[in-house]
Amino acid sequence: MDSDGTVIFFLELLKGGARLTRNLCALEKRPYLLIDTHKTLEPRAAAREIMEFVERHAIRVLNVSGARASRWPAGYEFVLAAMSECIHLSTKEHSLAEEGVPPQ
Repeated sequence: MDSDGTVIFFLELLKGGARLTRNLCALEKRPYLLIDTHKTLEPRAAAREIMEFVERHAIRVLNVSGARASRWPAGYEFVLAAMSECIHLSTKEHSLAEEGVPPQ
């Protein structure tokens, strides 16, 4: 409830807490983005999707959700890499904006 939107990482099937999070977002009419890492294989591709989602919905506070590490051990590394790339892209865009370079 404290975020402007949510990104939900999952592997093939949306279940458990990830499904509950999606359902709550829909119920509260909050924007959400589903990232199926079975289809989006690269963290950089996920980061681009997230950045487009953030821009499209003017999100300032982003909630990040996903499956428990016990159910998806590789998920932590994927999400960490994707979110790190988002921060890198955001910082880069911010720096360019300060220099007066228009976004691409």
